[in-house]
Amino acid sequence: MNNMILCVLTTSVMIMVVYGFYSSSQRKEHIAELERLSPTTQYTVGTKVSNYFGIDEYGVLGDFYPCVSKYRPVSSRIVKGNNSRMLNLKLNDGYVLSLSISGGEAFQFSLERKNDEGRILWRSLSFALNCELSLLNSE
Repeated sequence: MNNMILCVLTTSVMIMVVYGFYSSSQRKEHIAELERLSPTTQYTVGTKVSNYFGIDEYGVLGDFYPCVSKYRPVSSRIVKGNNSRMLNLKLNDGYVLSLSISGGEAFQFSLERKNDEGRILWRSLSFALNCELSLLNSE
């Protein structure tokens, strides 16, 4: 009986490890989708979000895109300020750029893609960056 329980537990752990590795590996690959975006990629945010962060409701990534493209491992993130908030930029083709913002600067992000019903198809790992929100809509 004990051997059977041990066997089931060992098998379960192995399955979780393999699934975790596969999932993490796929999430790393998803960041390559960032190359499908560009400075002319359009974004939208809600009115309240726009007012809170002082950004336009509709616009383009502009100079924010090359800054995001220089992302780093999340372990190297540098946070400007004390309070942080989340900002989701809805992009073309179901992409969403999920940003952690502090002091008017994005310091961490992940990229996700949603289907037409709004369900998340995938989400990348998180990465560090230091990009001012003022780079949105700029050239």
